[in-house]
Amino acid sequence: MKLVKMRLMTVVVVVLMLIINLGPGAAESYAGEPRLVMKKIVEVGKEGEILYSLYSVCEDDEGNFYIMDGKRYNLLKFSPEGKKLLNFGNSGEGPGDFKSPSQVFFSENNGVVVTEMMNEATIFTKEGKVVKKINFAKTLGLLFNIRYIGGDLFYAEKQGDIGVRYQILMNSEGKIVNSDLFLGSGWEIIMEDGMRYSLSFDELTPHLIFGGYKSFAVVGKSDCYKLKIINDRGQVIKEIGRNVKGSPLTTKENQHFSQEINDIKEWSPQVKKAFHELIPTEKMYYKKVMITSRYVFVFRIKEDTTDQKSPYPVDIFEIDGKFLGEVSMPALPMLVSDKYIYFREGDNGDEDAPLYLSKYSYNLSF
Repeated sequence: MKLVKMRLMTVVVVVLMLIINLGPGAAESYAGEPRLVMKKIVEVGKEGEILYSLYSVCEDDEGNFYIMDGKRYNLLKFSPEGKKLLNFGNSGEGPGDFKSPSQVFFSENNGVVVTEMMNEATIFTKEGKVVKKINFAKTLGLLFNIRYIGGDLFYAEKQGDIGVRYQILMNSEGKIVNSDLFLGSGWEIIMEDGMRYSLSFDELTPHLIFGGYKSFAVVGKSDCYKLKIINDRGQVIKEIGRNVKGSPLTTKENQHFSQEINDIKEWSPQVKKAFHELIPTEKMYYKKVMITSRYVFVFRIKEDTTDQKSPYPVDIFEIDGKFLGEVSMPALPMLVSDKYIYFREGDNGDEDAPLYLSKYSYNLSF
């Protein structure tokens, strides 16, 4: 009888240890691991239309999708089947022109919204006519990574102290709606001569994270597995996360990143030495996050970041915060919508290599 009790106690302890180590929600995934099935249905850019770059993709309420070709300052619109419908935008500073186009979003109320890397956004109709051009710098100063959330709400990153940026939410008039989000401190050093140097590896360097879809957004920072879901009024409606540890940096990975630093010809040995000392023992938690009307997808750092062909592990949460488990994807997608996943393909590290966009239908089962 004593032996039975001891065995039972051991089982209970083991189960408790598993729950503690795997973190909140992890035990729920044992009810049935998610299964992701994808099917390619459309390709754009492989034949006919040439894409010089693929910066961003969005869908409108009719299923048409838009591609931001940032290298030629152009936005291209395609039917759900991949037929080109129109293109608009130019390099410049006038209405409908872009300086540094970055991301494209769609709002049922406002239309197509193009945000730039710094300071500006432009709202178009679905037919490409300019509705409004916004310059946030007039009231908020220099801003980075402008994004659109929905309604009259935008996201941006603002420079704080040395090496630190913080996330803000603002309206189209440049009024801050919420600044109580995340701070991100990257790798920046100042040498004795006063020169500043910065470096960023997604896998090693803390950086701020944003993902948006329709009227929801998710924000976080890569060195903390906690995310905030935001509505189009700037309110944090849910916090989600997991109690897990970052993966240890392997010797092979350490050598890889050290070589990346050594290969920067413009830097002195003293600067390189300073950055070598910043290489951590653990990697960041995740590289990218995306949100749909129902799910949050967290693209974690690969177990071996030097293996380009290995898939990305992806944690899936319901939008109410429940952890559903893990799937894998062959690459980082440009967009996950309610029905489709879009991937940039043909990019082999060669800037002159032809690019094309692949659209997949997908199904998640649990």
